[in-house]
Amino acid sequence: MIKYKALNLSGFFALLCLGLCLLGLPVLLYPSHSNFGLEGKTVEHFNGTFTHAQFSKGVNGTLMTKNSETGRYRAFKVGVMSYLINQSGLVSGHEIELTHLGNDVLTCQIDGVMLCAARCSDATDCIAMQRWQSDRTIQFYLMMLFVLAVLFAVGSWMQHRNRRPSDVASPP
Repeated sequence: MIKYKALNLSGFFALLCLGLCLLGLPVLLYPSHSNFGLEGKTVEHFNGTFTHAQFSKGVNGTLMTKNSETGRYRAFKVGVMSYLINQSGLVSGHEIELTHLGNDVLTCQIDGVMLCAARCSDATDCIAMQRWQSDRTIQFYLMMLFVLAVLFAVGSWMQHRNRRPSDVASPP
């Protein structure tokens, strides 16, 4: 029987991490079935004028475009289903051709130079890729929690083993 009052701080953290691992176990047993809002969408083409780009985390960002026929602006996201090959090739005012799935860019090119490459080819492929990525991310975090639980348990055992007899509380 575990006496919770007898646990040191490392032992408490070991139990906490192990409890969180157990709470996350159903996620490992039942993988993601989300469609990420892509079910039934088709790959579309867009031709227009590139106006500017905003990037937040290095390559993840937004491409702002202007439709040459209607004059309306439209934003496309880069980074989930594609990656940016050459950011310096994004020149304002030049014609941009892109393929997209919803508002997510698959490929883009300016003046015939490919600047974005697709990570998936259609909605089914993109859904499968995003499910795999989300499941792998969850597996990674649960594995890290388990490793932390083991490390804290070893630390708790080492503290318990190295304590002096005077540190042990006598039973009432």
